[in-house]
Amino acid sequence: MEPKPGGFKRLRQSLRRGWSAGVHRVVGREGIGWTLAVLVLACFVAAVGAAVIVLASGLTLDQKLVALGDTFTLGAFTLAVIGACVALLAYRLALQRPKLVVHIVTEDYEEGTIQVGLNRPDEAGERHIRRLPGYRRAGEGLVLRISVENTSDWSARNVAVRIDFNGMRRVPHANGWAIAAYHRTMQNEIVALQWEGGADFAVHGHWTRELPDLFLNESLVEAPGDECSIVIDVVAEGFRQAWRYPVQWRTQADTQGKAGGAISGFTGYPSSGVPPLRIYAIPLTGGHARQTEIVLGYGYRWFWIDDVEPGEYHVVAYRAENPNLRGAYTVGSRDNDLTATMNHTLVPVAVKRSEVTDGVRITDWYYDKFPSEPHAR
Repeated sequence: MEPKPGGFKRLRQSLRRGWSAGVHRVVGREGIGWTLAVLVLACFVAAVGAAVIVLASGLTLDQKLVALGDTFTLGAFTLAVIGACVALLAYRLALQRPKLVVHIVTEDYEEGTIQVGLNRPDEAGERHIRRLPGYRRAGEGLVLRISVENTSDWSARNVAVRIDFNGMRRVPHANGWAIAAYHRTMQNEIVALQWEGGADFAVHGHWTRELPDLFLNESLVEAPGDECSIVIDVVAEGFRQAWRYPVQWRTQADTQGKAGGAISGFTGYPSSGVPPLRIYAIPLTGGHARQTEIVLGYGYRWFWIDDVEPGEYHVVAYRAENPNLRGAYTVGSRDNDLTATMNHTLVPVAVKRSEVTDGVRITDWYYDKFPSEPHAR
C-alpha cells in the first residue's frame, strides 16, 4: 500500500515531537530532581561499597584507616559537588520570569484591529464612537474586555495594566480602573486608564485574569483619526511588554434612499484652535453650493455637509467674521504637505447618491486665489 501524501512528513513531525517531549522530561525539573537523587544514592552506595571492600582486604590496620579516610573524603567531595549543582539550579529557578499575553474580546475585532462606528459631528465639531450595526445587537454599549494570560509555569506578581487611547478622548471612567492620564489640553478628559493587581491579584502559571470591562462608546475620535489605537502595557515582577491594537472607524449615518450624498472631513487653522467657519461645497459644473457651519474649538474640528447633489465639488472654508480669510481642500492638504511650496490646487470631491464622501481635509490657508464666498441654499 502506498503511503498517503505527506505521510513521511507527518511521521517525521511525530518523531520530532516525541523526541522533544522525551528530552523535556529528562531535562525538566522532575527529570533533574530524579537525576540528582540517583547521583546522591549512587555516591552513598559507592562510598559504603568501597568501605566494605577496604575492610575485607588484607591491608594492615593503619592502611585500612588511611584507605577509609580517602574513600569518605572522595565521597564528601562528590556530595559537595552535587550540592553546588543543586544550589545553582535553585538559583536558576529563582530567576525564572513569567510570560504574560494580552487577549481582547469585543464585538468587531478582525486580525488585530478593533472596528468601531463614528457618528456625525455634533455642534462643536466632535464625533463620538458608537457600535457598528449587527445581528441581534441590543443597546448602545460598546464593551471592550481585556484579559491577561500567564503562559509560563511561574506566578506573575504585582501585575499592572495601563491602557493608552491614542487619537481618542473623553474615555468613560470604568469601575475597577484608575485614571492614568488626562488629555494634555482638554480639561478632565481621560486618555489613559490603569489597573493595579498588587499583591492581591497574582496571575499564576497557566491561569488567566479577567480585567474589569471597559467601554468605548461615547468616546471621541480626534481628527484626522488616521492613527487611532489602543496601547496595552503590562508589567509584573520581571516582566514588561506592550501591545498595540489599531482602532479603525467607519462612518455610521442613515443616508440610504436619499437623493443626495454627504461630504465629511475636518478642518484645521494656523492656530491652536479653529474659529467659527462657514464651509461650502462649491459645484464644479453649475448648480447650488451647500454650506455648513462649525464653532470654535481646540485642534481640528470635524464637519459634515448634508444633502449634496451627486457631482463634483470644491470644498472651501471662510472665517465667519472675515470671509477674505479662506482655507480649502487642496493637493497640499490632501498629501499633508503644508510647506511653503505646497500645491494649492483645489481637489475635486466626488459625491454619490446615498453615500458619504470621507477624508476631506481643509488645512490649506492664507492663499488669496481661492474662490470668494458663494451664495448657498
